Amino acid sequence: MRNLILIILYALIGLLDNFAFGRIAESLEKDTLLVPTVVRRNVLTDERISIKPHTDTIGDDAEISRFAIPSVLIGYGLVTPLIPGLKNIDYSTKRMVNRHIHRRMRIDDFIQYAPAVGVYALEFAGLTPTHNLKQRTLVMATSHLLMGAVVQGMKHSFKVQRPDGSNYKSFPSGHTATAFVGAHILHREYKDECPWIGVAGYAVATTTGIFRVLNKKHWVSDVLTGAGIGILSTEMGYLLLPKVENWFRTASIAKGVKIQRVSYEDGDGVRLTYKF
Repeated sequence: MRNLILIILYALIGLLDNFAFGRIAESLEKDTLLVPTVVRRNVLTDERISIKPHTDTIGDDAEISRFAIPSVLIGYGLVTPLIPGLKNIDYSTKRMVNRHIHRRMRIDDFIQYAPAVGVYALEFAGLTPTHNLKQRTLVMATSHLLMGAVVQGMKHSFKVQRPDGSNYKSFPSGHTATAFVGAHILHREYKDECPWIGVAGYAVATTTGIFRVLNKKHWVSDVLTGAGIGILSTEMGYLLLPKVENWFRTASIAKGVKIQRVSYEDGDGVRLTYKF
């Protein structure tokens, strides 16, 4: 089962990376077509020669980073058990927390949902999101479905003990993944209105991860991987939006569909059910 989860995760990362480079190549091709053509005439033969000027072929770094950053975060958690230096970061952080933190602060149980709430609340404040209410809800549901499936699958496959020793469901952090799904949607929806909205969302999501470590529920590698899964799941949610929309447009299918919130031990998710 553990190997199956790894294969699915690597395939997901590879799919998104290929999608990113495909988008860049498509963009470059379009840009090249827009370059004006210089027409010169050969004075000896009266033949017209078309010459296209040299074009720069450097890709869009932002397009690549959309997928590279979460891939690196997930990779960090996967290789941590194999690299002593990374394992030492986990254990040294735990020792520091044990010395200075002696009570649990439950703020992380609540603020993990704040970015997702902001996705809807900011529209009432007069800001204009990129997608309409239905589209945002479909992206939110799809992203949480993917995130929940990956997080719960990895928890039951890797069986990493929590820093407080309470159980073996530490890796990865579901709270952090939930927070980063909301934060990344917040960024994608309002980045054109105000880039600082996304920054605020990521700050709240990062705070969620920090408190998971301070509360001795997760290792540093757990929260970094959770953040990567949250961002990557959201990118998949946007990538699949056209297909999900087409599916929901069919009235006979949509009638029996229900989207429900479900609670797990380490966070919440979304359940999609269909009544025949």
